[in-house]
Amino acid sequence: MILIMLFIGLKNILKKKTKNNFMDLESKTFQTIDDYKTLDIIIEHLKNHKKDEPFYYVRYGDGDIYSMYPEYVGDIMGRSNQFIVTKEFQQELYNAWNILDDNYWVAGSLNLDSINTTDGGIKMHNKIKELMYNKKIIERFDFYSHPTFESNFVYKPDKFLEFTKSLYSKKKLWVNQYWHENVETILGNVKHHVQTPSTNSYANIDKWFPEILDVIDEVDVIILASGFSSRVAASRLWKLGINKIVIDPGSVVDMFIANTWIHDNINLRSTMTKHRNEILKSLNYILNKSKLIN
Repeated sequence: MILIMLFIGLKNILKKKTKNNFMDLESKTFQTIDDYKTLDIIIEHLKNHKKDEPFYYVRYGDGDIYSMYPEYVGDIMGRSNQFIVTKEFQQELYNAWNILDDNYWVAGSLNLDSINTTDGGIKMHNKIKELMYNKKIIERFDFYSHPTFESNFVYKPDKFLEFTKSLYSKKKLWVNQYWHENVETILGNVKHHVQTPSTNSYANIDKWFPEILDVIDEVDVIILASGFSSRVAASRLWKLGINKIVIDPGSVVDMFIANTWIHDNINLRSTMTKHRNEILKSLNYILNKSKLIN
């Protein structure tokens, strides 16, 4: 009888402790630095960047976060990315989130005040906290801006140009579904292109990821623009100890080709059509200015 009472007492204590732990998470608030300040911080960091020092910029949007929900295994995620969510894919998204280092920056949209935010509100916030509570992902409440590159490209093109100029002379690897001379004009010095599928690129990542490693010693900067797989590729490169600049720029790369035939032949986010006039105006400005960079 005494043992039973002790067991019940211990169970109640653990239950109360569990409840308190989740309540601690619930009381915490996500914070994201705004689009424009984020790019200022990135530019300043790149100015002081030392050769052979890693700098990773990895972005978590709504699609990445939804893809981490265990109940979404088997679903197709992303209007344009169309990724099939598998347990393996989820685990690699967890892995990328769980890297904690001063040289590995994670961006999000949680509580971000931006026209391009992908914040899903309190329901999403609680789901992320649930993943933290269940030890799927580490606690992370402070983020850089997920849409910083898009917002600056359209609304502060000179600031975007300041960013590209800081990297312009460095040798680059472009990882994306397409190639167009606009990419070279805007980013400068692109030495290699690894082509990835237009949708669900994680399905054959083990085929194209080794192509990155084949040329990695020949470049200084890796631009990962392959949807949700960009997070996975960044995590794999980090785990391999690749001390390069690795940037996951997101949908801004589709803006690079808004004035080309490619634009009408790839899957696009709704912002690409909704803000098409503003994008074209900025693109033309950025292309013209980029041609003057030596």
